This record gives sequence, structure tokens and C-alpha cells, in this order.
Amino acid sequence: MDEQKAKGRVEALRAEATRKANYQSRLLKKLQKLDQDLAQRREEVEGLQRTLELERSKSQKQADNDRREREQKSLLQADRIRDQLSEVLYQKAKNTTSTESFDLETVVVSFTKPNDTIRYNLTFRLDSETTVEQLRHEACKYWGVDVSDYILTTMGHSKCHGHLKVKECFKHGEIAQLRLGFKQCDNQEVSQAELKSIQPKGKKGRGGDSKQLQFNKEGVDRVQKLGENYSQHLKKLGGVYFMLKLRDQKPSEHATKIKLRDFVLFMVLAILTFVIYSQRRPGGQAFWYGEGIRGELSVRMQASGDTSQSYSDYAPAFENISHIDDLWWWLNDTLPSVIWGENSQRPLSAYNLLPGFIAIRVQNTKDVSAEINRTTYCMDGQDAIVQLVAGARCEPWDVYSLEDRETGDIASLQYYWDYETSNNVTDPEIRGPALPWKYKTVDENRKRGIGHQRGVISDYDEGGYMVDYRTDIENPSDQLFKYHNDLMTMRRLNWISTRTRVVFIEFTSFNFQYDQWASVHMMIETPPGGQFYPSIDVTPFKPSFMETPAEVSQTYADCIRCLIGCYILVFIGVTERRHKTKNHRAGATYYASLNGIVDVLVSMMIFAATIIRFALFTDSLKEYMAKVRDKDAGFHSSEPIADTYNVTFKMEGIVFALIMFRLVSLFRLSPMVYLLWHTVGIALKSFFYICALFIPSVLGFAYLSMQVFGPHMEEYENLPRALTQMYSFFSGASTITSLLEVNRFWSGIFVGMFYIVVRIMLLNMFTALMVDAFYIVRLTCTMPRHESNAKWFISWALPSILANAILSLFPTSNVEGA
Repeated sequence: MDEQKAKGRVEALRAEATRKANYQSRLLKKLQKLDQDLAQRREEVEGLQRTLELERSKSQKQADNDRREREQKSLLQADRIRDQLSEVLYQKAKNTTSTESFDLETVVVSFTKPNDTIRYNLTFRLDSETTVEQLRHEACKYWGVDVSDYILTTMGHSKCHGHLKVKECFKHGEIAQLRLGFKQCDNQEVSQAELKSIQPKGKKGRGGDSKQLQFNKEGVDRVQKLGENYSQHLKKLGGVYFMLKLRDQKPSEHATKIKLRDFVLFMVLAILTFVIYSQRRPGGQAFWYGEGIRGELSVRMQASGDTSQSYSDYAPAFENISHIDDLWWWLNDTLPSVIWGENSQRPLSAYNLLPGFIAIRVQNTKDVSAEINRTTYCMDGQDAIVQLVAGARCEPWDVYSLEDRETGDIASLQYYWDYETSNNVTDPEIRGPALPWKYKTVDENRKRGIGHQRGVISDYDEGGYMVDYRTDIENPSDQLFKYHNDLMTMRRLNWISTRTRVVFIEFTSFNFQYDQWASVHMMIETPPGGQFYPSIDVTPFKPSFMETPAEVSQTYADCIRCLIGCYILVFIGVTERRHKTKNHRAGATYYASLNGIVDVLVSMMIFAATIIRFALFTDSLKEYMAKVRDKDAGFHSSEPIADTYNVTFKMEGIVFALIMFRLVSLFRLSPMVYLLWHTVGIALKSFFYICALFIPSVLGFAYLSMQVFGPHMEEYENLPRALTQMYSFFSGASTITSLLEVNRFWSGIFVGMFYIVVRIMLLNMFTALMVDAFYIVRLTCTMPRHESNAKWFISWALPSILANAILSLFPTSNVEGA
């Protein structure tokens, strides 16, 4: 009974809880409805308040409009009154006397401000007693300049004495105009016209006697010699003397072409470029993806227990392959362990999907052992030596030329391959369709996607003997004996021998975690000297860029960037050309300037990167997987598309760097940025000249180091590497310890000359040029200065129509004081 009561009590409590929950939910709904009604009522009240405020302020706005209209009318009326009064004041009264006499009533004074090209004219009203001194004081007072620094001259460059009356300064028929100019106290030469002008106005002085002129000139020279001449002392201070001889440059008008929309445009372009690059290639993914593959391929693998399939106790790491036996051991033990998981607990396929095939391709020189003429491939001067030595012969050393390369079929390997491929065939077969005994031409391998290779020692084309094996079979251990048997036979038949100059190993990998493909390309170069040079290149890529929603969004961002590029080419180009034309320069010079080159490069690279993505990266994951796994076509190289994929990212990096440069050019509105920008521009002219002088010296040091240290050190074995080491010496990142171990005498000479020529002369010269350019710009250039108020910002940031509309809504005093 207690249990029944307890159950009944529990059911009652549950029903009560359910009822309370329903009641609470109804209360919440009612509260939400009340909140909505309250918000609606609040919006109605706010709308009524705004309407009331507009009605209250309507009269005030009408009064402001009437006041502005009255002010404009009063200004127009004052201008009309001033014009009419000037006509009355400066109108010459008619002479009622019978005798006409010269009566000067007005004179024009012209003045050009310092660092300015505009000439200002001011009209003065005169009387008969006005002197030149009085007129000069009035003019200097009007323009706010020092009276002691300026003089008045006629338009014929004749100086007017201060005690003369103004009406006596002009000849008959001469224009009544004077020029207020700066005094030139250092002028020591007196012209013939000046000597003639200072002659007395009497009849005796007008004849222009040459002896009198010569006497006056000598007198002027004697007077000038009485004062101390400082020119000789200034010439001893070369920098100050030449600084004083520099003319003031014309003030830059670049600020008129820089608008707020340019800042916004390039800032948006920079943000889009950064976001697209960061999303398409997240930081660290490409590196760690490639590093994982390199680490698996560079292990030192222990040989299997089956001695019939092993050539050594330990197969060397890939980067430690130094002779042909190491190469065969690595191909036999390490490569199958990494690709198919043989004798390894952590194969490459455990972390990545290896679709398709792995290809091994070689290029061999011709076998001249059976040729009668042993001197066919001898260089000039070696024929006689080869004929004297028994058994000596000249063999081709490079496969760059098809004439020196082996291109015929390997008959012995053909018999083996035909027999093996016709017996014990499984499905799927680990062997690919490639025939290792048949030479594949350049055109045939290009259809497989194989491209031209640039190595450290030489360059190699697409041809060669190639064998491929499937990497994605289910039970590779059942068929790996075929791979080992093929390698044993090819080694016995010298498929890779001392005549081999290069061995290529290629395959494709896909990682699900990174959602990226990788083209793995290994190259072992084998020069005639015997030293092998292995290298691994892992290039991540994606065959499509529009598979996920994020990638579609990135594509839309690319389209927006293309629109911005069109705007830069069209509208900004028109503005820049118009600015050049306004400053009396050809509009085409914009495209020869740094800003023009940057604008064109940014737009063209954005267009090129977008077009490349739309044209080449169109295969989906499924389509590209089918292309790589095609068993009839065999191996398909992913290196060309991977290289193109990385080229687009390099272009994006260049675009971002150019955009940053363009933003710096826009920040020239700041006086300090303009000063530094102009300093670098002036210094670059001298930098290029100095670089042209020192380039032969740097090339000479690189050639000397290549000849002395090249036979002993890899860093100097060719000219490009030697130039790279010159840069290391130049930046102080390289040491001379390794050089001293090679040759102490030449190392001392090389380092000493390099330190004197480059470190002392070149660097100090560059520093002096930069300091000199800074002081020239600081003293001679007029930096732009703008009023930091709201009126200037509104006029600069907005179009003229919109700016005038906004400024008309506010009183002038409020805008200027903001």
C-alpha cells in the first residue's frame, strides 16, 4: 500500500510539474507578445518625436536659409560696388587744357612669392610727389615682406632709385609697371645695358662713349672690391657651396590626385589578397606535408632477411646515395618499403593515399665500347693522347644532345620483359604499361605530363627509358617479387650503369587531412666524375579550386579583385594621366613612373592568376583521381600542374608586395612620408650610377672565388652559386674558416680586397648618398602641408558636389573649428 501511495504521489507531482511548465511557457509567450507590442509602441512614439522635432526646427532652418541668402546677396552687391568704384577711381580724367602733358596717375606693381610660380599684380594710385621709396614700402607692407630685402625694377630690369619720383622712372611710351624683386647682393658683373642706364640724362651723356662706359665699369669693379668677397671661402666648403647653388624645386602637386577612394580601394585589394592566400594555403600545411614525405624517403632502411632479394645489410638514406650500388640498394629495399609497406611499420601509404603509378626513368649516354674509332667523342687536342694509351677511349659525358644519348632498343631486356609480362599475370598487375627496354621520345612523354627538368649539374629533357609500377594495389606483398626480379635483371643488364647521367623517380600522393595532392619528384644526377647528386622536390597542389563552399567564396573574391584591377587600369589611369598633363608633362609618362608600373603589374597579375585558375584547374577530385589511376595510360606526372599551382601563389605574393608599395605612395599626404619618399627617389639616381660602377668589381670577385675555391667547395662550383656567396659576404652572414682550409694565401687576398672595395667603399658611399639626398630634400623641397580641420577633410574625402552640399548645411565657423 505504501508503494502504491508513493507511485500515486509521484504521478501527482509529475502532473503538477507539467502543469507548471505549461503555465510558465504560456506566461513567456504572453511576455514576448507584450514586449513586441511595447517595441511597436516605442517606435511609434520615437517617430512622433522625430516629426515634432522636424516641425519645431523648420522655422530655424528657414531662418538659416534666409540668412545665407542675404549674405550671398550682400557679397554679390559688394563685388558690384567695388567693380564700379574701381572704374570711377582709376578712370583717367579728361584734360581740358589745350596743351597735353604726360600725367601718371596709376602704376602696377608685380610680385612673385618665394617657391611659387604665380605672379600677382597690384594697382597703386599716385600723385605727382609719390617717390619710389614710398611705393616700395607700401608694396612690401601689402605683401608682408621685409623692405630691406626687396627693390623695385622696371620691366626692362632697371633699378629705380628710392629718391626718384615714380612718374620719372618710365621712358616715353613705356608700360607703367614695376616689379618687386629680391635683392641680389652677390652680383658682381655689370651689364652693358646697366652701364648705359646709369649715364646722366644730359646731352653729353647720351652719346654712348665706349671709353666712358669702360671707365664706369672699372669704377664699379673698384667699389665692389672694397667689400669682402666670401665666394672663395664658400668654395672650400664644397657641400655648403653646392647646396647654396641649388635652385628651389617646384612644389609637388601630387596631393591633388590622392583621394580617399584610392586608400579604400587598395586597402580592400590588400585585405582580399591576404585572405585568399591564407585560406588557399594555410600556414605550415604545405611544409609539413612535404616534410613528412621527405622524411619517409630519407630513412636508412635495414635490408630484409631474404638475402636473395637484398644487396646490402643496410640501404642508405636517399640523400646519402653516393655511388651506383647505393642507388640499387635504395631502389631494392627502401623504395618498396616506403611505397608498399614492405619491412616497415610506418609506410608512406599509412598516412597518404598513393594513387596511380610510380615511374623510374633514366637517360644514358651511348655505349662506345664496340666502336672502332676511339676518338669519335674526343675534344680538341685529345686525339693523340688517346691513341697512345692502350684501351683508352673518349666517351660522351652529357645527355643534353640526342647525338650523344642512347636511344635504341635494349634487346636483352626486351626478351626478359616480354616473357615476364606474358606469364604469371594477375589482376590488377603491379607492372604498368611502360616498356623499360624501349626509348620514349620527348613528344611521347609529354603526353604523360612529364616536363623539362632543370638540375644542379645540367638540364634534361622529357625523353628516356622508363618503367612504372602500380602503387595502389590491395595486396602488394603478393607481387613485390616481380619488382625485385625486374630490378635484379635490369641491374645485370646495366639499365643503370656508369653511362647513366640522371635517374628520375616520380609518383603522386594525396592526403585526406590536408585535402591536398603532392607531386613527388626525385632526381639522382650522375656526372662522369662518379659523385652522385640526389635531390627531392615535393610540390603540394590542388587540381580544382571550386569544389567546396569556401573555395567558391574565394572564387567570388577573385572576381571582385578583377573588377578592382579594371578600375585601376581605367579610372585611376585616367586620373594619373590627367594629372601629368596638368603639370605640363606627357600623359604617357605615368606608365614609365613607379606608380604606373605598379598599377599595371598589379592588374595584369591578378588577371593572369585568375585566368590560369579558370583554364587549368578544372578537374574535380574524382576526375583527377581517375586520370592518375588510368591503368591503360600508365604513369601520369603531376609535376606540371603542381608547378603551375605554385606559380599562382608566387604571383599572389608579388601582387601583395606591390599593393603595399602602392599604399606607401598614397601615404605621401603626410609631410614626413613625403620627405622620406623624395629622399629615396633622389638617392636612387646616384645609387644606380654607383651600382653600375661596382658591378664589374663584384663579378670579378665572384669569378675569382669560382676559380680558386670552385674545385674544392660546392658553394663556388659555378657562377650563380659564387654570386650567392658574394651576397653572404656582403651581408656578413658567411665566414672565412672554410676558405682558409682550402688556400690560406688566396683566402687572405680575396677577403682583404673584398673588405676594402665592398665593405669600406661601397657601403660608406651608399650611406653618404642617402644622407646627402636627405639634406638636399630637407632644405630645397617644399613639403605639402594641409590644414587639419573638418573642412579640408570633407573637401578631400568626398566628391566636390557632395562636399559643397555638406558644407552649405553648416556655418563656416563651426566647420573650421571642428
